[in-house]
This record gives sequence, C-alpha cells and structure tokens, in this order.
Amino acid sequence: MISPEDLLAVSPRGVADLALFHGRWPFHRLSAAGDGWIAYINRWRMERPLITPLAGAFYKDPSDALAESEREVNEFLDEGRTLWVPAINPAMDGWEGDFECFLRRPDIAGFRLLPPYHGYAADCEASVECMKRIRDAGKAIFLQCRLEDERIQHGVFNCAPAPVKSVRSALARVERCRAVVCGMLFNEAEETLKDLPTGNRIIFELSFFKGPFYCCEEWVARHGAANLGYGSLWPLLTPEAAIYRVMLGKLDDAVKEAILYGNAAELLTEIECETD
Repeated sequence: MISPEDLLAVSPRGVADLALFHGRWPFHRLSAAGDGWIAYINRWRMERPLITPLAGAFYKDPSDALAESEREVNEFLDEGRTLWVPAINPAMDGWEGDFECFLRRPDIAGFRLLPPYHGYAADCEASVECMKRIRDAGKAIFLQCRLEDERIQHGVFNCAPAPVKSVRSALARVERCRAVVCGMLFNEAEETLKDLPTGNRIIFELSFFKGPFYCCEEWVARHGAANLGYGSLWPLLTPEAAIYRVMLGKLDDAVKEAILYGNAAELLTEIECETD
C-alpha cells in the first residue's frame, strides 16, 4: 500500500493530475462523487487541480459543461484553487466564440480536444486550426484519445479511440506546441512519439499504460522521463493504479517526482513564460 506520506517523501508538492475529470457519466454510475471526489484531491495533495468537466464530451455547448462543474466544485474547493481545462469542440459552429470567452478567464490552463467523442479526426483542418489557436494563445493542448476502455463500453455507445496516425499527424502539423496526449496505450504512445517536430513539448499521461508495474521503467529506459506525466482519468478509473506504476517502479526519486508533478508543472510554467 502506498500512502500519501510515501508519495510526499518522493514528490513533496504532491501530484499534478493531467487527466482529472469532474461530473457524471451517462452509461454507468460513478461512485466518486461529492465527498469521494474531493477526498481524492486532498489525499494526494493537489494544490491546484486541473479539472475538465466530463459533460464536455456530450454537451453541445462546452461552456454549459464548465458552468455546471464549476458550481459543484466550488462547493468543495476554495474559490481560486482550481485550474480548468474545458473541452472545446472545433466541429461545432461558433466554437471560436466559446474559445475567446474562455480566454478571458485567468483560471484556464488549457483546452481539451476529444476527437472520438465529438466526431472529427484529430488531424482534420478544423482540429489543427483549433490547436494552433490554443498554442498561439499560450495555453496547453490536451488531446484526449479515449476516456473509457472500449472493451467495456455500453452497447449503444461504441466509441473507437483516436487513431495513432491521426494524432501523430496533428501534432506534427502544429509546430512549437505544448501538448498533453491523454488516454493512449503504451505502444500507441511509442508509435506517436516517432518523428515529431523537435520544437514540440509533448507529455504522454499514463492512465492507460496497462500491463505490469514496470511499464514506467521501460518507458524511461527507452525514451527518458521528460515526456511522461501522471494522469488518473479519475473518476472513470482508479487513481491508485497510475500512482503505483510510478511509485513501485525501479526509478530514481527525482524521476518519480518529475513524472508525478515536475513535468506537468514545467510544461505549464513554460507556457506562462511564453505568454508574459
């Protein structure tokens, strides 16, 4: 059992969760609501959690999803503590207006694109244009490839993950971007990493790095630790699984801290510096 104290001994600033969601899932009941949701944030010492409304995958207007989650989260967290990563849908007419409204808020850390759920290819013209707008605004791009293991999807909702080829093509076309690629399997992330522009800063979050606990060791041995970040996909997945993959790996404490917190903090700091 890994305790918060064990984690803080390695990562004194806690964790930075790159795949943290809030809200309801229409196809099965989530047990992590209310007190359970806030307990996760406090247990693993998230100073400023990065939150995406789950409803952003389904609502036509992403601003409605953000407003709904914000009302509920503010009941549990002090105002000003959260950073938001709202969904943005470049396949929806008028998305530019939502984007500009979001940019007026100081608590927007980035934007999450969900190609499989909004019905477009990651490398289509609208998606690439949206990613460039996010980059030029000095925000982080969060590219969500899957939210749920396709083997357990509800029968009326079969949503294939974003193809590796499409994701890699999109990232290659958006030069000098700062992006977090979420929901990829280990082998998919490796394939995506090939031949990306050297000026891009890409982090792969590990919530879907299934398999043995040594998968983080294997990734670091092959690719280094700078492009790997912690993500839980909470409340759809159990966060301890991803934490254990890092904490139980035969990795230096400095490497564990970078994966759990440092790489994400550095990415967001780089963006803030470029914007100033």
